[in-house]
Amino acid sequence: MKKIIMMINPFKKDVGNISKELYVIKKLLGFIVVFISSMIIAEVIAILGLAAAGYNFLQGEMPSKDSMMLIKYYGFSIHLIITILYCKFIEKRSLESMGIVKKKIVKSYFLGTGIAVILVCIIFILCVFSGAVVYYGKNNDINMTLILAYLGGFIIQGAMEEIMCRGFLMNSLLYKIPTNIAILVSSFMFAFPHFSTLFQSNIIVAIVGIINLLLFSTVVSLLMIKYNNIWVSCAVHSVWNFALAIIIGINLSGSNSASSVFKFNANENMKLLSGGKYGIEAGLICTIVLILFVIVLGRKVER
Repeated sequence: MKKIIMMINPFKKDVGNISKELYVIKKLLGFIVVFISSMIIAEVIAILGLAAAGYNFLQGEMPSKDSMMLIKYYGFSIHLIITILYCKFIEKRSLESMGIVKKKIVKSYFLGTGIAVILVCIIFILCVFSGAVVYYGKNNDINMTLILAYLGGFIIQGAMEEIMCRGFLMNSLLYKIPTNIAILVSSFMFAFPHFSTLFQSNIIVAIVGIINLLLFSTVVSLLMIKYNNIWVSCAVHSVWNFALAIIIGINLSGSNSASSVFKFNANENMKLLSGGKYGIEAGLICTIVLILFVIVLGRKVER
């Protein structure tokens, strides 16, 4: 038992004869440790920062909703830093092994941006024409500084999730287990934090939402494998979230932004297609588009 505990200790060097099962457990433990410690540190920094700014939480004093959202998104930089430090000093891995390469950064990011825009446009247009989403108006008082601040926040948030789930976890797993299993395991860990919000919807929407999270995670995983860098995946993830929340103005993973260019709401009478209050990411239209994209992308990766 002691030997097994030592083998799965996420702070110990990998043992050459470790079984695949124990190796997966070890990497999952490392992921969980990094995620929880990052979350605690980020929360503490945010609380101390707000207290220093003069907010009295005991009296219910809080910043605006936009400010809180931006603090959350920029706070994900803590997760990024701790993940990279863990991989570098505990796992003794290079940045390149996480997909953080110096070549073709701009080209890769533009490619990912294009892919995200195409996917979001197809899904959104189908939702509009099917009546799954309803137009509520345009923001006539757009604060461009705030929009750009959100863009920066989503760039950090998307990069954080991709570097943690793909660069750190999936790439670690690929050393020992088949690609499809590594994608599945890392996709589940990506989807898991969304479960609490998803299950506030009805069970059918929740199931569709979980399937879509796994499909989206498969898309960005395959993109990372195909292009051998993290930047394409980061761009897809960040631009996807930014387009839905800030440009279109529809619920993103169950939450809505206080500021957006347009405002669309899901049609509650068509939850199966629209995803209800969770957003179109939990709708069947999104499922169909992502399945088709996974099939096409999967064939390209196999070549």
